Amino acid sequence: MKKLLMATSALFLVNAYGAEPVRCPAGESRLAASITALPDDIQLLLGRGNGGLGGIADAKEPFNATDAIGPGELLPMSRFNTAMLGEDCVTVIVERGGIAHYFEALVFRKEKLAWRLAGKLAPNGEETPAPRATP
Repeated sequence: MKKLLMATSALFLVNAYGAEPVRCPAGESRLAASITALPDDIQLLLGRGNGGLGGIADAKEPFNATDAIGPGELLPMSRFNTAMLGEDCVTVIVERGGIAHYFEALVFRKEKLAWRLAGKLAPNGEETPAPRATP
């Protein structure tokens, strides 16, 4: 329930340019607990399959939550947390590793048969989940 409220609250975002609110219709969305539930195009835009700074791990996969990178270490620096899936709009909450360690809400919209990032914003204190322990 907390994840549903968090993801629903994240639907009211400001786009990357700060111009207009970015919204996904909450009534038409369903909760996703794994990155594999996202469309393939969105997974690629998020960096699925990549390591390091441009990569993203699934919800229960290890990722680098710190800013320390060991020799040869290729763990992704981001991790999927949850998402609200609609037919033409998807909101994804991502955990970002590093010295700042934070959560970010990303809104993707389907336009002309292609998905694009429509906006992003760090969730407020009520939307931010507690960090998971990295195995």
